[in-house]
Amino acid sequence: MKRPAPRAKATAATRPVLRFNTLDYAMIPGFLLIEVGLSYWVSFATLFAAFVAWRWRDVIWAGFSSLPLFIFVPPLFFISLLIEPTTDLTQDVLHICREAMFWLLLCAMLEGLNKFTIEIDPKKLKKILFLMAAFLLILCTYQFKEYASGAYFGIPKEYFSQGQDTIAGDLDLAYSHLRPAGTLAEPSYLAFILISILFFIRNLEIPGSIAPLTSMLLIATGLISQSMSFVLSFAGLVVLALYTQPQFARYRAPATLIGSVLLLVVITGAAAFLSDTRLSKLGSTSDSSTFARIIGPLISAPAFIAAHPFGTLSTTTAEMLDYFTSPYGMSGGEWTHNFFFNSIFLYGLGGIFILYFLLKGRGLMPAAYIFTCMFFNGAMLTQDKFFVIATSFIILKALRDSQAPKLLPPKGRLP
Repeated sequence: MKRPAPRAKATAATRPVLRFNTLDYAMIPGFLLIEVGLSYWVSFATLFAAFVAWRWRDVIWAGFSSLPLFIFVPPLFFISLLIEPTTDLTQDVLHICREAMFWLLLCAMLEGLNKFTIEIDPKKLKKILFLMAAFLLILCTYQFKEYASGAYFGIPKEYFSQGQDTIAGDLDLAYSHLRPAGTLAEPSYLAFILISILFFIRNLEIPGSIAPLTSMLLIATGLISQSMSFVLSFAGLVVLALYTQPQFARYRAPATLIGSVLLLVVITGAAAFLSDTRLSKLGSTSDSSTFARIIGPLISAPAFIAAHPFGTLSTTTAEMLDYFTSPYGMSGGEWTHNFFFNSIFLYGLGGIFILYFLLKGRGLMPAAYIFTCMFFNGAMLTQDKFFVIATSFIILKALRDSQAPKLLPPKGRLP
């Protein structure tokens, strides 16, 4: 008596296939318009986020269909409404609903992608990304020249749906050192876009890149923008990949030697000649940006959780943080530019679960990318971040699938 044939395991050949279409390719340059719009909601960010959620709805639904544990987390978003005082209940409710919605969509998207095969044309993608990279490099180079002469060159302030307060005014042009931001409102947001593209085209898990020239153009743009966020994020991701991915093992010894020499030169030069620069102040209270984003919130987080175990509301968070920031001569709002700590300040112990399910099961480098995205500004569960991060993971999945070995057809069957 013959044994029944074993049940076939799900493979790349048996997963449903989704293919990039013309609109999907057209969305990629949308990264550069993500902050443009008439208002926060009437903007390209909202349009693009809605398109991605609808276009890849099968992926999102697949992420929900297995009833993963993360779908039980959203009630934790709302606990602070029952405990903490509010100055504007409507605004607080809408803020929590928006963050809970985009958190669910992002978690479901990342979960559901594993159940599909995504097909993309790498050649077409290369062309699009090369044109974007070349455009950004030329634009930022010209902006660098114009800002040095005291002239603004970029999208007019009134056309930005967010980040308008970071656009240079007349006094800034006359007296401040301005940094290029391309079509975005600020260099740190440009860094977020650059890191996202470099993440999926370099893959950071295999040597090389699908577009080496494009990668070099993007890195050059990041350096011209003088964004500390770009330098730290890109360096951190590269170092992590170098020392954790076996494919990079042969590069570790020379990279360690070269990196050690460069680091020694930079530190020595900073100590000897650049004693008043941001590099020499990194981590101290005199480097307000680094201290406000990382050091200060890290120090105060345990005491804050003890005082507000379920977090605070968006309309009162800055006020509640004033108690912790005033000894450093800072306002509470200055400590809300980092989502990693914002999730704790807003949702208390519930923020731990919010962070956990964003990072859980993503793999080392994808989790590192998500973690890096938390440090560009305080808002991560928004339509613009959802669009960029979701699109980045979709493209990464498609490129991985295109590199996967093709399975041979069963014996006796034609391909």
